[in-house]
Amino acid sequence: TSQHGDLSPVNLNPTLNSCQNDLRELDPNSNRPTINPAPHESLLREPGPRKPPQPNLQTIIAFILWLALRPHRPRIHIRDFSISGLANQNGYMNTTAMFNITALNPNQNIGIYYDAMQVNLEYNSQTIGTAKLLYPFFERPHNMTVLYGVFTREMLAVKKEHWKQFLADRDRGPVAFQLKITSVIRFKLFSWRSKRHKMHSLCQAGADREGLILPSYKNKRCNAYFT
Repeated sequence: TSQHGDLSPVNLNPTLNSCQNDLRELDPNSNRPTINPAPHESLLREPGPRKPPQPNLQTIIAFILWLALRPHRPRIHIRDFSISGLANQNGYMNTTAMFNITALNPNQNIGIYYDAMQVNLEYNSQTIGTAKLLYPFFERPHNMTVLYGVFTREMLAVKKEHWKQFLADRDRGPVAFQLKITSVIRFKLFSWRSKRHKMHSLCQAGADREGLILPSYKNKRCNAYFT
């Protein structure tokens, strides 16, 4: 025995085993291996094609109302036309022209405002007369308006050269005139009013040797379009 006493090795295994047992009692899962959670299924699935959006009920109703209430352009017809003095060699000196046109509103519930209207008399695509027609007016649904006007001599730019061409056409057949109508219109439905639309209408008016419209041109519908 040494002076300070012998130091014998100490066995710590029983103490460690006791601590481990105490930990297992506090946390039964402490001895289990750690397992990472599997990725969520939605993260692994590839995105499929998207379905197109389905129209809702309000969209369908609005489309049906638009089909039922969409405005139709006025229907223009030429009813009568004549130019005086066509049977005379020097008739251009005192000639006048008369026209009778009707405008029909074909809409069932939509009215039409006419803000302005002008009529040009044309021959071979040249304007030979201009007239302002009527004052602004309102046309109710399914209503017809008579547009009657006269080109006086002062309103006509018919010269002797034009008249010679008229007489040459008269000897070969009808003298082909055109009435070009330009107007600015708006549509009205209850309290709603549309924006202004510029409407053009071209009426063919073939005259005989006496300057009267031929039956084949009478009551014909005129071509109408917007710009």
